[in-house]
Amino acid sequence: MHATCPHSNLNHAGIIHSTNGISTTYTNKQASYDLTSNHTPIITTISISVTVRQPPPRLHNSQTKCETFRKLVNNKVKLAVKLKEREDVKLATDIFIGVMQHAAKEATPARNSQRPTNNIPSEIKRFVALKPNARSTWQRTHTPHSLRLFNQASNKLKAALREMRKASFTN
Repeated sequence: MHATCPHSNLNHAGIIHSTNGISTTYTNKQASYDLTSNHTPIITTISISVTVRQPPPRLHNSQTKCETFRKLVNNKVKLAVKLKEREDVKLATDIFIGVMQHAAKEATPARNSQRPTNNIPSEIKRFVALKPNARSTWQRTHTPHSLRLFNQASNKLKAALREMRKASFTN
């Protein structure tokens, strides 16, 4: 599915694409930065299984040494650069971006690779929320009805988790 604007779901042909009612755990949206258009198309992929999203890579984190970063940038950036022509601006911009990236990498200690965000379907989230409430009710009342509700919630959660694992292994 393609849309021309992140705030709109109307594409160039006037066709409306919508992901309303589809859980975000089954969709993946990415901007297409093709510079041939005045708009930024959003590409939405809808999957039949839960999508696992990788967190975006970062040049810095909370462990970045700001003083080291500042010193590296100050030592490498040359302020007396001629910017008279388009090529001069492009070259200076490329050099500046390279200096910033290098300084950020040098000033930031290596971290363990980030684990992908595991998206859990809303049905399982609902079962997870339901089970403690049912257990609490059963522990307070000890009635057969509350025990049956607790067992049902527990069994539904187990079955949903089993189905999700089975689906993820088959794909």
